[in-house]
Amino acid sequence: MNYGLYLSAAALGIQEYRQQVTANNLANVNTTSFKRDVTTVRSRPPAPEERNLPWYVSVPILDEVEGGLRNGSTHTDFAQGPMVHTGGELDVALEGEGFFAVEADGGKLYSRDGRFARDAEGYLVTSAGQQRVLDETGRTILLPVGKVSFDRQGFIRVNGEPQGRVGITDFRDPAVLRKVGDNAYAAGAAQTTPAKAQLRHEYVEGSGVEPTRALIDMLTAQRTYDASAKMIQLADSMLGKAVNEIARMA
Repeated sequence: MNYGLYLSAAALGIQEYRQQVTANNLANVNTTSFKRDVTTVRSRPPAPEERNLPWYVSVPILDEVEGGLRNGSTHTDFAQGPMVHTGGELDVALEGEGFFAVEADGGKLYSRDGRFARDAEGYLVTSAGQQRVLDETGRTILLPVGKVSFDRQGFIRVNGEPQGRVGITDFRDPAVLRKVGDNAYAAGAAQTTPAKAQLRHEYVEGSGVEPTRALIDMLTAQRTYDASAKMIQLADSMLGKAVNEIARMA
């Protein structure tokens, strides 16, 4: 096996995936409450060991050569996004750690997108997916017609009259949350914990993607990809010479 080809090919796969994730981050630079995805890499064992080949004969020199890197897990960076003032009566932003709970197919999803609206029946829903927002007891929130306000603790008033409290949930390990579209996350059996977040009325949380940083990541990935491609070309050229010139001389 030519280890130069092996390592360079692995690098191509890593950088290609990194570009895909970064491109998606850039596409959501203006998406309310979007959280960027971050790729990781991990050590890769030599190919025979990785594939558990039964006929593999140990070669001490090659056994000391690592297999390079491969894609590791991809996680979501839940760092606080910027506060963006909208003046919208039903807009609220979460400051701190926590998520809104919303109804979805008889279960629950979670979101930090506080661009709320009323549906045709008067229920408080998300603008992105039209899921009904849940209160602190897990019930949907029906609002009468009138001027709506939210306080820092999530209590809702319509024309000054109390109408319940928006439910805010947090998790011991947010890394278990899985993106399912429409700015929502599925939690599965993740363990919840009391949320410390507070609300800011007439604001929304901006995207967690920093355009400059994302562009630098994209350029770095592209340059690394190009370098790996050139290494493959070099290794191929060397193999060609070994076969066509050195073998002929022998």
